[in-house]
Amino acid sequence: MLIYNGSNPSSGFSLSGTFRIAEPINEPRCIAKFGGDIAVSTKEGYIALSQVIKNDIIGQRAKTTAGTILDTYMRGRLGLVIDATGRDKNVIQRQHAMLSNIGYDSYMIFVNTSLDVAIERNKGRPRSIPEYIVKNSWNTVQQNIGQFQRIFSPNKMLILDNNRSEKELVTSTINQAAKFIRSKLTTKPQNGIAMSWIKKELELKKRI
Repeated sequence: MLIYNGSNPSSGFSLSGTFRIAEPINEPRCIAKFGGDIAVSTKEGYIALSQVIKNDIIGQRAKTTAGTILDTYMRGRLGLVIDATGRDKNVIQRQHAMLSNIGYDSYMIFVNTSLDVAIERNKGRPRSIPEYIVKNSWNTVQQNIGQFQRIFSPNKMLILDNNRSEKELVTSTINQAAKFIRSKLTTKPQNGIAMSWIKKELELKKRI
């Protein structure tokens, strides 16, 4: 949803904000005045415009807090787990490059499903998204797999199949992921920047 601000169409409007909501229905008559508010008719029911804006503000605050925590971890070179859908390979590539430049060795665990399974699981979730978004996202992610293997290298990327049931995600799938992670925790850093940083920190520790 795009919200514009202005009072005179002839003088133009300015974009105030972009907000993501469920798919509108009954377009173009999906918006109606509701008391002192505006209601939008969507597949998840009527949504008040004031609530959409409020939720976005809360979301931005949460992102700010998460960013502060991430910065603290990175300064201490602590282990990180970054959860993502894999839809935007450019973002993941930038994150990988940024972490590599300060000494991190990065690995990817890619949990994969078929399109039919992705659609079916989306339908069964309390907060589902429109099917066309599921299809577009799934197709984009599948096209990115080869790029991810080039970014991380094949020996630093684990692809897991999670098609049979949701229960696998807390049993077989997580067990395989945990085994992969444990094997990497015992591996010495391969990044030269990391080794230099560790040496420097150890020397500082001796002086204290």
